[in-house]
Amino acid sequence: MRLLLVLLLMTTPAIAQDAYSFSNPSFSGIGFSQHILTLEQMTQKNEQAIEERARAAAEALERALASSNLQKFLNNVEARIYAEISKQLVNAIFGDNGQDSGSITVGGNTIDYYNDGTNVYLTITDENGDTTEIVVPYGSFGID
Repeated sequence: MRLLLVLLLMTTPAIAQDAYSFSNPSFSGIGFSQHILTLEQMTQKNEQAIEERARAAAEALERALASSNLQKFLNNVEARIYAEISKQLVNAIFGDNGQDSGSITVGGNTIDYYNDGTNVYLTITDENGDTTEIVVPYGSFGID
């Protein structure tokens, strides 16, 4: 009988300790820092997604403006003007009455040229004063 009484006394506290615990880390405190870090990560991902959508929308707008009929027309006119200027420059250097040296200014850039009979030297100076030099062998055009 004593043994039965001892067994009953030992099992009673175990049953009494069965208590409710919160599963939400905000209430229990267990895993709370991980919960906060997860929320922070989700917030950052949402902010990045919003920024990416805004950037994509701005790029789409730029592409739409660049492909408008007006922009295509302006690009075509600009290309034809530059083609005509380059044609005039080539005629000034290599034409029947070609000059040995000269200068032309286009859009703030200055193109100086010099023909020594063997090579044509082009020096292009931009608005900032940076220069690019091009040497074209005169014989490569089949002109004697």
